[in-house]
Amino acid sequence: MVRLPDRRRSAALLIGTGTYESGQLPDLPSVHNNLVALRGLLTDAERGVFSPELCDLVEDVREPRELGVRIADTARWATDVLLVYFSGHGLLDTRGRLHLAVTASSPATVGYGGLPFERVREEIAGSPAAVRC
Repeated sequence: MVRLPDRRRSAALLIGTGTYESGQLPDLPSVHNNLVALRGLLTDAERGVFSPELCDLVEDVREPRELGVRIADTARWATDVLLVYFSGHGLLDTRGRLHLAVTASSPATVGYGGLPFERVREEIAGSPAAVRC
């Protein structure tokens, strides 16, 4: 049996970075259309599973802290289904750890300019949501 999300207790956070300032990462112009299309599918009146008010689209955040706070807030709020989606560049630090690249990220300073995926994973895992992805 398929269980649909409770729209009042579920949240989706669709994150995308398509513009990069460093000149070391190519811009990704398709990110915007990707996020808009996905949000349209997830919130479709007939087939969507998320309420439009609880399906946030976050684009071209400049600082990793700002993005981390948005993820943490959404993760704490959702109690049924939590969906966090990212479209953009990922960067590996010298130890091979993944960081999500934000607008101000540079491969030369990934440890200070990217959002560590481990932190994202911890926020999602710590959510009270029954289903986390």
